[in-house]
Amino acid sequence: MKISKIETLRLKESDEPVPAGSRESWDTITRRGSQMDRYKTWYQEKSDWAAQSGNVWISITAEDGTRGLGFAPNADVTATIIETHLSKLVLERDPLSTEAISDIMWRASAGLIGGSTARAISGIDAALWDLKGNLLQEPVYKLLGGPARDYVKCYATSDDLDWSQELGFQRFKMSCPWSAEDGEQGLQAMEQKFTNARTIVGGQADIAFNPVMSFDLEYAVKVAERLRPFNLRWLEEMLPPEDYEGHAELRKRAPYAVLATGEDHHRANQFMRLASRRMVDILQPDVQWCGGITELVKICHIAEATGLRVNPHFGANTPMGLHACLALPAIEGAEYWLGTAPGIPIRFNNKIPGHVNPKNGIAAPPDRPGLGFEIEDDQLTPYFQ
Repeated sequence: MKISKIETLRLKESDEPVPAGSRESWDTITRRGSQMDRYKTWYQEKSDWAAQSGNVWISITAEDGTRGLGFAPNADVTATIIETHLSKLVLERDPLSTEAISDIMWRASAGLIGGSTARAISGIDAALWDLKGNLLQEPVYKLLGGPARDYVKCYATSDDLDWSQELGFQRFKMSCPWSAEDGEQGLQAMEQKFTNARTIVGGQADIAFNPVMSFDLEYAVKVAERLRPFNLRWLEEMLPPEDYEGHAELRKRAPYAVLATGEDHHRANQFMRLASRRMVDILQPDVQWCGGITELVKICHIAEATGLRVNPHFGANTPMGLHACLALPAIEGAEYWLGTAPGIPIRFNNKIPGHVNPKNGIAAPPDRPGLGFEIEDDQLTPYFQ
């Protein structure tokens, strides 16, 4: 059997009205520090410079009519890459040959490798795994070897700690409104942020901190030292992904800190570089960005071979991530990004049809074939009209 069609699509989401929250969400009122902070034109608003175009859905159909679905972010760019480059590499291939198709896409994209290409490859890979599951009538987590655990432990990424607790989460990650440009004022504000956080969740709860590449090496060392008394679960992605020497030096200069990174690294070889020198303690691949489930499996094998842990970025926010997190032993837990306002039911935070949102801080994928999407044909329309 061969792949007969690949399409880029838009998904019509549910028009169920979103109820009002009890207050504004942290996501709408909290500034995020970034590498762009040195340019004051963009200091205040990430939305002024970051790519914001939602998801493109990918449909891959086999000769017998069986279909698999996946999706990829930064839709305008990734849809173009799929339509103009990757689709011709997938057509006429065996739909079960996920390893070979992944390898073909990477090899054919040697001069194009970067975030957008990796995301496009990840979206196609998701659709292939969904198709494989639908053809074999098995959920993806069983195709990955079966469950390694009964459920996935999730932490909530949200500065609304009280709301996260009310939803049953017991582990947390908080944002960083500051960058290296904020100097001592930023350091003092970070200390106050976590003083307040510990008051809310207690001294023993896991709290992680995510500066999202907004520091340089010297500032990262200062942050690690200033936040040391708060016993944070980890410090995440303090440096840009390509600064491997900086990561290695940070490891030397802050040996007491638990360091994590990986959401903006692509392909297993970049994770091998992190792992081989033990630059970090926790690898955080994003299944939508690293190359898909096929690449995530390889990253987990690297972690197992080098004694590192894996905690995927957005791991509980997508069916792809949740299936992988249930099945792969190297994974210790998963992020659930929570952006809706307090009081709004969690189903409105993540409206992917068929996806299971966490309840009381845990989640497991459904036993439906493939990735378990519940999408009808009339909900999908061509991306490029």
